[in-house]
Amino acid sequence: AVQLQRQTMADVEECIVSSESASEADACFASDAIPKIPVSRGPAPPLSEMDSRAALMGPAASLGECIVDAENAGEIESCKSDYEALVAGPSAAPQAGFLTPAAVVLLLATGFAIKEYLLGGI
Repeated sequence: AVQLQRQTMADVEECIVSSESASEADACFASDAIPKIPVSRGPAPPLSEMDSRAALMGPAASLGECIVDAENAGEIESCKSDYEALVAGPSAAPQAGFLTPAAVVLLLATGFAIKEYLLGGI
C-alpha cells in the first residue's frame, strides 16, 4: 500500500532553505507539500461582552503600556477609547433574551388589563 506523507510547514521551510535554484524552491510549494488548513464555512459566533472587554487594549496591562507600545496617533487614540470603555464598566444594555424592568411592567399591566376586560371588573 502506498502511504502519502504530508510535510509540515517546517519541512517546507527546510526545503526552501536547502534549494539551489528558484525552480527547486517553487517545487517546495507543490500542493501536496503544504499542509491543508481547515477553513470555517460560517461566520464566527459573536463575542460575549466579557470577551469583547477582555480584547480591549490588546495585551497591554495598563493605559500607559498601551500608549508606549502604540506605533502612531491612531493607535494612541484607540488605547484611550479602549481604556475609557474599560473604566465605564459593562454596558447597561440588557443582553439578548432578557426582559428589561420596563418590559416586565408593561407585560404585567397588559395582563391585568386583559383580566379586567375578560372578567368584567370582578
